[in-house]
Amino acid sequence: MFSRLVFIHNAKLCGFTLKEIKKALTKSESSGISIADFVTVVDKKMDRVRGEIAKQEIKLTASQI
Repeated sequence: MFSRLVFIHNAKLCGFTLKEIKKALTKSESSGISIADFVTVVDKKMDRVRGEIAKQEIKLTASQI
C-alpha cells in the first residue's frame, strides 16, 4: 500500500493527473500494460510537459519585451 502511495505522489510530481494515474494503476493491476508501454506513456507525458514549459517561457519572454 505504501509503494502505491509513493507511486501516486511521484506521478503527481511529474505532472500526471489523478485520472491518468488511476488509468495506469488499473492497467497495471490487470496486467494490461507492460513496463515498456508504461515508459512510453511517461515519455510522451514528459514531452507534453516540456512543450508546455517552452510555451510559457516564450510568453514570459514576450511580455518582458
